Amino acid sequence: PYYPQHELRQKMRKYDTKIEAWYPLGHGDTQLLTEPIFATIGQKYHKSPVQVILRWHLQVGNIVLPKSEKPDHIRSNFDIFDFELTNEEMAEIAKLDKNERYFTMSFEDQEKNFSTFVPAD
Repeated sequence: PYYPQHELRQKMRKYDTKIEAWYPLGHGDTQLLTEPIFATIGQKYHKSPVQVILRWHLQVGNIVLPKSEKPDHIRSNFDIFDFELTNEEMAEIAKLDKNERYFTMSFEDQEKNFSTFVPAD
């Protein structure tokens, strides 16, 4: 929600290409997870702030890839298909846009990492 990439999403739409949200919870950013809007919406639907954020990702069209090794968290992450955010709720969440990435790799690091990548056998 802090970096929804509206322009990129618009450009990709004509190719039916989706954004993959690898860290949809901002690496567990406490500020993101404690945004009041997620708690308010979560109370309405009996969901956690994490579930509201994951639901938001789905509704904006992202492919969501939350990581967890804990079975309870994995089950909870899947429990987001029995509710839908309203247009008003989506608009409130949109106000959180800071246009800031959580992680940015320099061009030099990208070139180094990707030019030497060899798939495992």
